[in-house]
Amino acid sequence: MPFVTVNDKPIYYESVGTGEPLVLIHALLMNGRMWSDQVAAFSDKYRVITVDLYGYGKSKLTDVRVLDYVADIKGLLEALGITKTHLVGISMGSMEAQRFALTYPNMVEKLVLISTGSAGFDYPESAEDWWEEFITAVKAHDFIHAKMVFAAAFINGHHYPATEAMKARAHALMDEYDFKHFLDDTLLRKEYDITLAGYKAYTTPVLILAGDNEPPNQMVVEASQFLAQQFPNAKCVVIANAGHFINWQQPEAFNRAVLDFLAG
Repeated sequence: MPFVTVNDKPIYYESVGTGEPLVLIHALLMNGRMWSDQVAAFSDKYRVITVDLYGYGKSKLTDVRVLDYVADIKGLLEALGITKTHLVGISMGSMEAQRFALTYPNMVEKLVLISTGSAGFDYPESAEDWWEEFITAVKAHDFIHAKMVFAAAFINGHHYPATEAMKARAHALMDEYDFKHFLDDTLLRKEYDITLAGYKAYTTPVLILAGDNEPPNQMVVEASQFLAQQFPNAKCVVIANAGHFINWQQPEAFNRAVLDFLAG
């Protein structure tokens, strides 16, 4: 199995294809296998690298209680001899992609943010409703309910439900996760050290993708459009009939948007 030891932590990754490197960062409760369709679609032209962030998938937590995904991604790239890469992140992964790109701008060729949040955006208080119910369930070790809350917020679309196959796929990945990040406060991250000034100083091309089927109180489309206005060189594309996991619900539109952007 392809592991590297980064910052004294075992990090699992997979690399498929040849060409310019393209790193894909997964969402909360997921792991690198959530990108399997994209690996197949992108690896004809790119060296596609998926990673299980520390504590997710096969990157099992050890006694190292330091959570720094940016440093881990940098260490992985260095171990693979990669000095510059295209970087794609979804949901939680998009926030980590933001942090990485703003910290190491010279290491990112192009940046793709999917179902992302934005610093400086005025979210309604109700945007946190899912989180309160979710974290309460996790702290009570009611992981079944926590997964149901997550699925209701991010898997099952607002205007129409996700397919049974998509629900099964999401739950299969969630079943591989043990929630230890949330049970150890030293491993729990909710806030991100990102500023509007950081956005405005970042000149690398950015593509922001949002689905039109997100819950209205999450305001993902509005936040994405706001974020695109902060970067000097960004565009936002709203994908029709897609919720949070655009790459699953509308894979053809998603893949085409990303490939066109990377090739442009």
